[in-house]
Amino acid sequence: MDLEKQIMTKVNEGVEKAIVDAIGGYSSPLSTFAKEVIQNHAEEMKSLMDNALVKTIRSKEFEKEVMSAFTHKLARTLLGKIEGEVDKAVNMFRQDPVRRAKVVSAIEKIVQKYND
Repeated sequence: MDLEKQIMTKVNEGVEKAIVDAIGGYSSPLSTFAKEVIQNHAEEMKSLMDNALVKTIRSKEFEKEVMSAFTHKLARTLLGKIEGEVDKAVNMFRQDPVRRAKVVSAIEKIVQKYND
């Protein structure tokens, strides 16, 4: 009796494995079916996706997001370039004591003007 249970269990496991392999394997017929179904409705799906894209890119929210992302990227790029130029200018001022004195004097005047 125990042997019969074991045989039935193994038969069930074998059938289960065969079904999983047939349906879920590399050459599964489900992949073919899915591709056919999608192909049959390709024009409808293209139309839906086109409409969704048009509505998205024409929305105010999308416009704000694009503007924000573009502005952020542009600002970072420009600031990166400006930082290099500022570093060069600062190094030039540090090397020239006369220019450095003029810059310090100008900064002191600005600070004094806003403190008065």
